[in-house]
Amino acid sequence: MSRAHPHGFPDDTPEPLAQPYSAASAFIDRVLYWSVFAGVLVLGASIGGLVVWLSRVPVNS
Repeated sequence: MSRAHPHGFPDDTPEPLAQPYSAASAFIDRVLYWSVFAGVLVLGASIGGLVVWLSRVPVNS
């Protein structure tokens, strides 16, 4: 047991494998982010339009 591995792990423990980050992954991520952004904008516009429409409806009292 060495000082670098106080919990008894052997010195030849392999490093975790990093996932390759390709141009396709970057493109898919960018499309996903823009889709979420566009969805939030559409949802906000829908809620805003609903609020405006409801504010114009006459209230019978």
